[in-house]
Amino acid sequence: MREWVGPDGVAIYGNGQKTMEAIWMASLYKAVFRVPTIGANSEHCLASAGAAHELNFGNEASFTWKEFEELELCDVAILHGTNPYVTFPQAYKKLKRNQDAVKVAIDPIENDTVIDLRQSGQPFLHIRFEQWGDVLFNLAVMRVILDNGWEDREFLEKAVDAASVEELRALCAQDRFHPETVAQQIALEDDDPAVLADTIRSYAALIAKPKVDGERPRPAFVSSMGINQSTGSYGFSTNLNLLLLTGNVGRRGAGSLRIAGQSDATSELLLGFNSRRLLFNLDVTNPDHRRELADVLEIPEHNIADHPGTPVSQMAEDHLLYCFIFVGTQFTRNMPRLGQWLKQLGRSFNIVIDSFLAEGVLDYADVILPSLTYTERQGVIQWGDRTLQLQQPVTVAPELAWADEQVLARLALAIARRLHDPDTAALNNLAPDVITRAFGRYLNDEGQIDSSGVFDHMVDVSRQLNVYSRLETAEGEPISHELLQQ
Repeated sequence: MREWVGPDGVAIYGNGQKTMEAIWMASLYKAVFRVPTIGANSEHCLASAGAAHELNFGNEASFTWKEFEELELCDVAILHGTNPYVTFPQAYKKLKRNQDAVKVAIDPIENDTVIDLRQSGQPFLHIRFEQWGDVLFNLAVMRVILDNGWEDREFLEKAVDAASVEELRALCAQDRFHPETVAQQIALEDDDPAVLADTIRSYAALIAKPKVDGERPRPAFVSSMGINQSTGSYGFSTNLNLLLLTGNVGRRGAGSLRIAGQSDATSELLLGFNSRRLLFNLDVTNPDHRRELADVLEIPEHNIADHPGTPVSQMAEDHLLYCFIFVGTQFTRNMPRLGQWLKQLGRSFNIVIDSFLAEGVLDYADVILPSLTYTERQGVIQWGDRTLQLQQPVTVAPELAWADEQVLARLALAIARRLHDPDTAALNNLAPDVITRAFGRYLNDEGQIDSSGVFDHMVDVSRQLNVYSRLETAEGEPISHELLQQ
């Protein structure tokens, strides 16, 4: 397929739960095969949150204290469209240790987190409404806060543009954002809108009403795909506006935390698992960056993609994409413009690397390569607070299942063997020996891969490039599997 359409006709699409070793191996395809289009379903999830921060603060960076300590210090934890009991158990356990905090789950369904909190005996409130109603709900909450004078006026005068504050007051004062009016629109079919209106008022008091001594509540908003992908950047932005309105930006124990199920999405940004950047966030359009990366990887510079690829949001419409490599993702479901996307899948050649067969996979997969489950693999995950964790296997994998990074490396070596055909090599302008050297260094004589060796090389490259995100300790020592295990 690559011989027919060239590198711009190939795309790699994965999930946000790959290990750093797997992300590294996939991103090498951009550096060795000139494949510019790489993306993950976490991209359009995190993009909404990043865009919301851009709207409110002018930059896309999330703000959190060290190691999500807000979860242990907050007075109110708002789990907005997230199910951390399943997707981020470490953070959820930290939250449950804060037994005095009121936990609020905003979700139309009774997910695992809701069930566990309901049984925990800790203060808990479950708020349900239609999936698309986040913006209306938050504006009604702001209306209650403003009507009662619970906003932090001192903070607003000091930190927020006065004109924008007045614009928000005028917006929330409109009749359409009265709690009863909003509740009538967004209440679920079997729920009483009057009860939801009362809940809006109770929730507003919970996160904004000062105590008798004047101390204000410290809310921590914990968000995930439930709000990011249902109402996008505007839904997330209204949560940030609630923090601003109540003076809870830059206040210890309060803030906004993204702890989505895309547990290693941070490493995707670091290692260029997207269509915009190269490894370690180098600029794909900058010849100096490409030259430096080529020198460190010991590959010809012309092997590296020199232009951005197709973003996830446009993959369904790019008719030049004829071959997809899917890594551990439910590719028949988690894509914008699903109808158009399924048509795209029907005309493309699809290679699937996964540990299980999800619904619809057999209808569209041309090649299926079995990979390890989360309990069978070994590798490093980088959490949202930038800490690293070494995941180690607890179950034995079937003989024919390989780690994602091993599948990708062996696939690259198979391509290299094909390129020894002179006609194929001339068509692609790729030297098979370069590919063999780039990917073969990670495999032993039996064709097996050692994830610790992959990680060591990744660390070495980051230090040779001397990037700000180089993988070393505060003392300048290289990070390794052994160090993380200790």
